[in-house]
Amino acid sequence: MFWGGKKTFASFHDNHASDVGTAIWCNATFDSQSDLVALDSDVFFVPPFVGPSGWVGIEVSGKVDWGLVENVLEQGYRAVAPKWALR
Repeated sequence: MFWGGKKTFASFHDNHASDVGTAIWCNATFDSQSDLVALDSDVFFVPPFVGPSGWVGIEVSGKVDWGLVENVLEQGYRAVAPKWALR
């Protein structure tokens, strides 16, 4: 798990509770979640358990746009990080 202050913003999963192989689950807004899944449903998915809260899953065992993954992770961090950490 990856933390922004006292809150989790991402977690790593290796074939855990889903049909995908290696994935990162990241905190996101519902709009971001739906946009990313619509953009590429082979890479982005709604993960079990946390998906209904807006989190997005990112399949990372195939070809991945790491720049986009970086952006998703940064937005997830910014959503939960304490204000002093965002300076």
